[in-house]
Amino acid sequence: MSKESMKKATFKDIINKKLKRDQDKLKVVEIPVTSMGKKIPFVKPDDDVILDIMDEISTESTVSQQMAVTRKLIYMSCPMLQDPELHKEINVVDPFDVVKEVFDIADVNEIGEHLSKLIGMDKVTEDIKN
Repeated sequence: MSKESMKKATFKDIINKKLKRDQDKLKVVEIPVTSMGKKIPFVKPDDDVILDIMDEISTESTVSQQMAVTRKLIYMSCPMLQDPELHKEINVVDPFDVVKEVFDIADVNEIGEHLSKLIGMDKVTEDIKN
């Protein structure tokens, strides 16, 4: 649909947009992890976390830096990984180390691709490339 052919939004349209955003915040997405043969539930992080992640990823960053940011996104999007009981069980002091301890590079890339789509970063990356 072209921008010229769009109708004028109504008050109700704005309310519905707000309700949809609220529903999206509660949406759980199960992401498959091939190496586990299982799906893990993830949620869309809030806008501040997304903006922080986007700020940290730049076209000039190293692969190691991008991997660290992807691990952070994975941690911030997965309530299971934030469970203090898990941290205790796998002996991690820094909670962000959970992702590094549980997942290898291929897993991080696989999960990261799904999360990038979930938060709309795939569109931003495509726009930057063009």
